[in-house]
Amino acid sequence: MAEFLQSILKSGSLLSFAIHASSLIIGAIFGSALMITARRLQLANNSNDDLKPGTDTFRQAPHRPITKSGLRARRPVRLSNCPLLIGLCIFLQESRSKRVLLNGGACGIVLLGVSFTLPFSLALLSILWFTGFLLILSMIDYYTLRLPDALTHPLLWSGLLISVSGVGISPESAICGSVCGYLSLWGLYWLFRFFSGKEGVGYGDFKLLAAIGAWTGWEALPLVCTLAACSGMVFSIFWKRNGGAEKQIPFGPSLSAAGFLIYTSQKSEMLWLM
Repeated sequence: MAEFLQSILKSGSLLSFAIHASSLIIGAIFGSALMITARRLQLANNSNDDLKPGTDTFRQAPHRPITKSGLRARRPVRLSNCPLLIGLCIFLQESRSKRVLLNGGACGIVLLGVSFTLPFSLALLSILWFTGFLLILSMIDYYTLRLPDALTHPLLWSGLLISVSGVGISPESAICGSVCGYLSLWGLYWLFRFFSGKEGVGYGDFKLLAAIGAWTGWEALPLVCTLAACSGMVFSIFWKRNGGAEKQIPFGPSLSAAGFLIYTSQKSEMLWLM
């Protein structure tokens, strides 16, 4: 028995199993907490519609009304309190708990799949870090139509730091990718607004594409934009069929999905995109 365990340790099978299991469990907990956070942010933003322009609803909690029981409603959870939701996920007994479990399972499967792309290394950790940020941003944009600077900026700067460390792309490619990513959507925004008088995308989308460009490099941006546009068209069909015809369509999930596929393909030979 001792020889068998020793052989497993030498072969790295136990380490691989621990990484895969941890990715699945952490992803499930992370996804469940993320679902609750995004939903409560949506409620906070809906109750803050009468705030003055420029007010940061991701930092300022709305007034808590008194319920029928005489108790004040729970304060909406801030982004900085996400770890506190882990216990809440376990004891959640609300009508949307099935959606929380489904989202947690989906995030767990995504991170589990990512853990199979590479052996344990800095490159694998960078993919998991990148994927985690994209999942957060996608969920928040889906429910609130906002991409907070508190998340897009750290994703951008971490991509630039990864490029300097030698794990990712070259620093020149990362810097050019962030600049080109921002300016491409910025130019498209003003061009569309000039001819139609409407806003096609938001400033948060500019920053998200800039952050993705810092991770994938400027060379991959055309493919990122193409995949994002294609997935966005498919997403818009389901969005309108589910009663969202009169609402804005979030573009953040499409950008995140495209950035995830491209960056994972760059780091692994298991995918065909790069």
